[in-house]
Amino acid sequence: MEKDQLILEFRLANLAKGLSPKTIKFYDDNLKIFFSSVQEEVTPKTIREFLASKRDKVSPHTLHCYYRTLRRFFNFLREEGYIEDSPIDKVQSPKLPKLQPRFLNKDEIRRFFSVIKSKRDYAFFLFLLDTGARLSEALNLRISDVDLEYRRAFIKGKGSKERFAFFGGKCSKALARYLFHHRPESLNNLVFVSSSGRQLDSSNINHICKRIAKRANLRGVHIHTFRHSMATQFLINGGNLIVLQRLLGHSSLEMVNRYAHLTTDSLANQYAKSSPVDSLFR
Repeated sequence: MEKDQLILEFRLANLAKGLSPKTIKFYDDNLKIFFSSVQEEVTPKTIREFLASKRDKVSPHTLHCYYRTLRRFFNFLREEGYIEDSPIDKVQSPKLPKLQPRFLNKDEIRRFFSVIKSKRDYAFFLFLLDTGARLSEALNLRISDVDLEYRRAFIKGKGSKERFAFFGGKCSKALARYLFHHRPESLNNLVFVSSSGRQLDSSNINHICKRIAKRANLRGVHIHTFRHSMATQFLINGGNLIVLQRLLGHSSLEMVNRYAHLTTDSLANQYAKSSPVDSLFR
């Protein structure tokens, strides 16, 4: 079977699995880059040469994405019987630098929200911070999915996975204030809309986030920072990783383990509250 047909089969399989259009495009783009560079038969050697040729041109994260895409693609071909052995089995995964996710501390959070002027933006970023929702999840949130009385939202996440996200009283009030008094009339049922009532896009929100962060004199703040900040503050306040995993919509603990980077002070404070010996003699 021709290469293009195999890529099409891979795409159809990913569609059948319910992967998001963004993820499917991610795989397509990476395979296009690989096969535009590798014309001959694919072997462990040609894969290594491809990764080596990209090492100084792309970030370690992008290099790892190439590797991950190729592993999924060739494993799929083997599972479907198109090949007997996967050429990537003998290729070592590129190493990723161990970077801690950027998160906002309490002072930075207060500074960020203190300079927000729009009621919509205030409610939007508060929702991200309180729930840990992804940007796409917040942008696609519908009014019918929000329960202000029980302070929860029905989230449709990656891979069509569904979950409840919970938020506190302050976020609930901000949402109610925006929805009942400041949200413009709109033909759609989305919670967060533009001033003309249309659906917001990610580039617009990213621009707003950067503008607010600049006004608050904060560096390195982007949309995903709020998801990182929710996870970090949740753990600092005594939450556990298993609950965090479910709140964030991750399928395993591997992803949430990145957030177990509490400061020494917070670890000491948590230990003081739950010392095995002291708790027996209080």
